[in-house]
Amino acid sequence: MNADCPKLPSMPLAQPNYYWCTTQAQAVNHACIFVCPTGYSLEDDPNRNFFKFVCQANGTWSGKLHRCVGKLAQY
Repeated sequence: MNADCPKLPSMPLAQPNYYWCTTQAQAVNHACIFVCPTGYSLEDDPNRNFFKFVCQANGTWSGKLHRCVGKLAQY
């Protein structure tokens, strides 16, 4: 049986590709991508600035919550 996934929590600094990812439940297979602002990257992967969740058939989200952190100035 397919079940909707609950809305995702707001995440510091990261913005969702669709605002409704954090305001309402989502249908199965719907993807929500969160993007860090310019000059920020993922704490555990400095080469990436986004992360993705996909609503699974069991009503849970796949994916991992990440933190956006400022990139160190390189000289």
